[in-house]
Amino acid sequence: RAREAKMMHELEIAGNIQRSIQPGNVPNVANLDTAAEWQPASNVGGDAWGWVTQPCGQLACFIVDVAGKGLPAALAAVSLHTALRLLLRLDLAPDETLEAANAEFYDPYTNAGILATAVVFRVDPQTGAFQLANAGHVPVLIRQNRQWQSYMANMPPIGVLPEFRPNMDAGTLAFSDMMIVISDGLSEIETEAGMWGEAGVRNAIPGQFHDMRQVVDTV
Repeated sequence: RAREAKMMHELEIAGNIQRSIQPGNVPNVANLDTAAEWQPASNVGGDAWGWVTQPCGQLACFIVDVAGKGLPAALAAVSLHTALRLLLRLDLAPDETLEAANAEFYDPYTNAGILATAVVFRVDPQTGAFQLANAGHVPVLIRQNRQWQSYMANMPPIGVLPEFRPNMDAGTLAFSDMMIVISDGLSEIETEAGMWGEAGVRNAIPGQFHDMRQVVDTV
């Protein structure tokens, strides 16, 4: 019982640490409307997200999903979250950020049998130009002119290969365009017809809405 109580206490501490690294607010950037929601499936897990206003003026955001649950996944997520924030503060592009993170974490992740998916993107608030890199994560959804585009993973998850050449997608967001970035905890919701999937996420988003907070609350 004492051992179990100690373990529960340690998990509680890990959960508090993980919650503390999640942003307390969303970016307040001119010309961009942002909203976010983070709801762990258990006390601790491998999902985390964050954002940085880079010295160049671009808004950079990321989401990570470490495979597995419990204390190991939470610790890995916290360390990767910290590394991505530091790398993005150096004005690195999304592909450069993921390449550097993989180089740093490949050995420890391999030794621990861990891998992590991640999406990093940045947007220029003045022009709407965006860059996006996806390391094994679920697709990023962008709605432009009422048409959906899926930006699939363009590199393997972090911790799978000792090195890789990242690819990066790019485009421009116009007024009323929308970017949706999620973890597989949302797309893998079980329904009577099977997993919710990408189509379920798209269909849940209202055709008309006031702001992104309404979209997030609806989904």
